[in-house]
Amino acid sequence: RSPRLCTNFSDAMQKLFLAYVVPLGQALGVDGHSASVFVEAEVRASVVFQLSRIMTCWTKYVKKELNAPPWTALYPGKAHGKLIEFDNIAAILNAPHSKEESIIALLRSAEGDEDIPDFVSGIVLAHELPLLSHLGVRARQQGVVFTCSDGAEAYNGIRNGIASSIGSTVELEVSASGQVALKQSSVAAKKTQQASAPVVLSSNMDTSKTNVVPNDQASEAVCGAKASAAAEILTIADKNQQLFKAPPGCVLPFGAMLASAKSSLPEYSKLASDFDAAATSGDVADQLAAKIRSFIQDKWTIPPNVVSSIQGAFDGNVRVMVRSSANCEDLQKISGAGLYDSIANVPIQDAAAVGKAVSRVWQSLWTKRAALSRRAAGMKHEDAAMGILIQQMVAGDLSFIAFSNNPITRDPNQVYVELCVGMGETLASAGQSGTPYRISFDRTTNEVSVLALSSFSSALVPAKEDGAELSAQTIDYSKVPFHTDGDYRKKLVARIGAAVVALEKARGSPQDVEGVISDSNGPEPQVHIVQARPMVLADE
Repeated sequence: RSPRLCTNFSDAMQKLFLAYVVPLGQALGVDGHSASVFVEAEVRASVVFQLSRIMTCWTKYVKKELNAPPWTALYPGKAHGKLIEFDNIAAILNAPHSKEESIIALLRSAEGDEDIPDFVSGIVLAHELPLLSHLGVRARQQGVVFTCSDGAEAYNGIRNGIASSIGSTVELEVSASGQVALKQSSVAAKKTQQASAPVVLSSNMDTSKTNVVPNDQASEAVCGAKASAAAEILTIADKNQQLFKAPPGCVLPFGAMLASAKSSLPEYSKLASDFDAAATSGDVADQLAAKIRSFIQDKWTIPPNVVSSIQGAFDGNVRVMVRSSANCEDLQKISGAGLYDSIANVPIQDAAAVGKAVSRVWQSLWTKRAALSRRAAGMKHEDAAMGILIQQMVAGDLSFIAFSNNPITRDPNQVYVELCVGMGETLASAGQSGTPYRISFDRTTNEVSVLALSSFSSALVPAKEDGAELSAQTIDYSKVPFHTDGDYRKKLVARIGAAVVALEKARGSPQDVEGVISDSNGPEPQVHIVQARPMVLADE
């Protein structure tokens, strides 16, 4: 965290100097190069810059003594492909290479919620990423060998060592312990495996209900798998009150969306069915998806009586989470995690805010990544429908994502947990630099193993301003009991582990679970489970 603070300070200092020094130099007749050199010299002369150099050396020494590799395996294994460097995943889609050939991507940045093109067999990422981010989950679902570095130095080291092989076939090998080998290979880049059978969306979808449904009565056919799972979680929580709670809520069923879309449905269906043929590149897909989102915003309106029904499902002036529950997510063979939007911190008494949040979730059927994901899975866009799960928001002190089977080692006896201070959106993406707490819980021995402590600099908390969702708040880890108290940490992780195991047993399959911890500073912290879906991993 300290080197990151120094880097941010130096970048801000350079930006400030450039804004004034360059114009001043021009006014005085000083050439631009001399002005830039002056700015660089001032930045490098600062105490903060010198401190960052000391900490960089110190970090190297500590890692060497600990024999700690600068790489983390999101999905270990071995892959072959043509080595190509990209700025981001969107650039992969727009690059003029043959999509019939597998590639190994050197990736400079990632947002954490993208889809991975099916011709990518391996990824080497230039920065840190939560292992249970949506991007990491998709890598494991697709069997894409994936590693991320702890910073530019490690990435540049491996990139420069293999630079002469860019454009040639290479072998990427990543071990579960974080050892990374990238070398030229005589094995031809294998062609992309034949696409699996298209995912056919359920034909038993029930669109007859257009009114708000109580969450505990939600079914998959009427409201979507996520809402149905939330109903199951409420029942399981009632039987395991000593382990966890679940937030109350209601659901806007598929029929409500189709009722709002009724008058414009023929035009919408044509836009949806024409998307795949027209979206010939990532940029074009972005433009077309934006056009359809605007269409939904303009044409689909939620009736005032439906908004009133949503408001009537909650007591008092609470804040709610407005979540997607599409018929094309949280399925047994495709999770779709993170593809569709959730809107946080919506004041339930503000009818306009509730209506706007519902519209935004409907529109999220047509984010570029959602549309391209459906295309990759062979789904028909016009068959995609959106239910909406509205839950009372739990503004917890800590949030977690947990897999009931360790997704890295594939050990079914280990629950793997990633946890952060504040709201869970930090874990699902690469929105800020740093790593979460990484912890395993052995269900046979109840042993808790801390694999990493959190290094995020800020937490996302509910914003106080009207109309705002979340705001960043600097973390003081000395005031976080989970960070400072080892016994407390083990006890809380054991409770999370027990809750996740209970969900797995009740639902009959390994689970991908999202939850929140409230009252973490009190004597009895409370575990809340907000979502659960089946784990989806590529076959070994």
